[in-house]
Order: sequence, then structure tokens, then C-alpha cells
Amino acid sequence: MGRIIWGIILIGIGSLFFGQNMGWLSMGAGDYIGRFWPVILVIIGLAILGDVFKSTIFRFLIIVVIIIIFALPFIFDIPAASNGSVKSSKASFVLDNAKNLDLSINAGAVEMNIDDQVGSSKAVEASLSSKYLTLKSSEKKRDDSLKVDLTMKKDTNNMFQFNNISNKFKVHINNSLDINSLAIDAGASTINADFSVFKIENIDMNTGATTLNLKFGNKSAKQNVSIDSGASTLNIKVPKESGVQLQYDGGLATKNLPDDFDSIAKGLYQSANYGSATKQIVFDVNLGAATLNITRY
Repeated sequence: MGRIIWGIILIGIGSLFFGQNMGWLSMGAGDYIGRFWPVILVIIGLAILGDVFKSTIFRFLIIVVIIIIFALPFIFDIPAASNGSVKSSKASFVLDNAKNLDLSINAGAVEMNIDDQVGSSKAVEASLSSKYLTLKSSEKKRDDSLKVDLTMKKDTNNMFQFNNISNKFKVHINNSLDINSLAIDAGASTINADFSVFKIENIDMNTGATTLNLKFGNKSAKQNVSIDSGASTLNIKVPKESGVQLQYDGGLATKNLPDDFDSIAKGLYQSANYGSATKQIVFDVNLGAATLNITRY
């Protein structure tokens, strides 16, 4: 009985998130589960009691209740909850004499946008809009080098809120800085980043179920980009002049590469101009069930 209950619950939760992604629901799956998670716990408890009492009718009623709960948002137009108010937290770091930047971002499930700012006295500016997350930051300076850490922390007063949360995170980086390293660790997110305006050497991204829209430039002689992602869609733009190498471990992923990319070995691709190009981009991509699209511009 316990296996059946768990199976139905997992199928129901998966169906809710699938319906959300397909646009069939007027509310987020997390929002709906957030309202009913106490009921789901009660049902699991009743399922355990059902095993004790061996009542067929009792078990049947539990299964019916579970099916009704997960079917409701597909049948009725249930509005999203509006609990809590959106709070804004910000962080900024003075440019001073900094010329080199190491930036680390540790985020949860967010919509993240990374771009440049011109002529600012700030090295990095970040802002987060969220109901339940706050932005924490730290910096270390040494000579002309600046290290910045941006981390999101959950509000401890809302530890048991599972509502569908819209977290919007913006990062502006002074384009006069040379970026030695950029590390991003994020959950289920949408990340839009224009790196084409920066002189950047190393990028390391570790994400969950994510949509990545990344644009790269040719201001650096060589850019090393490591991406480890789960169920994702990766849209990558690279300059026509840049030589590109792709080390690719795709699992269940599909890929769409430019016509000038050649297969060198299993999982290794190079553009026709990779060896002769003065500007190179080296990708090391590890994906789960994902789609990888690389285009030239």
C-alpha cells in the first residue's frame, strides 16, 4: 500500500510541474503544493494506518482523495497565492583602483541577469527581489584585485513556505575590470548573461534545471567555460572570428552546432578555425536531459 501511495503522489507532483511548464495551470506547481503539503503529510500518515488496519475501503478512499487533490488545478482555475511581500536587498562594491575581479555567485531558484555598466564608480552592483530570500555579500581586496561573493539566504521565519517564488536577481559588472574567474552555483533558474563586453578568462557554472542564454565575445585571448547542468536548455552565442572547442558529455541531451564544427573524437568538437584563431573559447559541457544550441553571430 505504501508503494502505491508514494507512486501516486510522485506522479501527481510530476504532473503538476509538467502542467506548469506547458502553461496549463494558472498557478505555479510549487504554489499549489505549498498549500496542500500538510494534507499530503496527513495522507501519508493515513496510508501507514491503512497498512495497520488492512481496510480495503480505507485504502480506496485515500487513493481517491490523492487523485482529487492533484486533479483540482487541472479542472478549476485556482489563482496563485499572494502571501508575503516582495523584499529588495542590494549590494555594491566600490571600484577604487581595482583592475581584476573574481566573482562568486551562490543562488537558489532565480531569474538571473548579468550585464555590464559603463563609467560607474562601482565594481559590482547586485539586487535581489524576493519574498523569502535575502542577499548576503562579502569582499576582499588585495592590491588591484577584488574578490566578491554574493550568496542568497532563506529567511528563517519562512522555513516551511513552499510557494512558487519569483526571485529576480540582477548583477551589473563594471566593464573596465578584467574578470579572472566567475563561478555561478544555482538551482532551477533562468540565467541571461552577456559576457561579450567583458575581458573574461574563466567561467564555471553549476546549475539545476535551467535555461541558460549566454553570449560570449572575443576580448580575451582564451576563455575557459565549464558548464555542469541538469535538465536544461542552453543557448550559446559565439563570435564568427573565435576559434571554438567543445568537450561534450551529453547523456540524454541533444545538440545543434554551427556548420563549421567538426567532430574530432567522441564528445570533442572544434570549429574549422580553432587552430588558427587568435581568440579562442573552450567549452567543457556536462549535461543531463538537455538541449544545447550553439550559434555564430
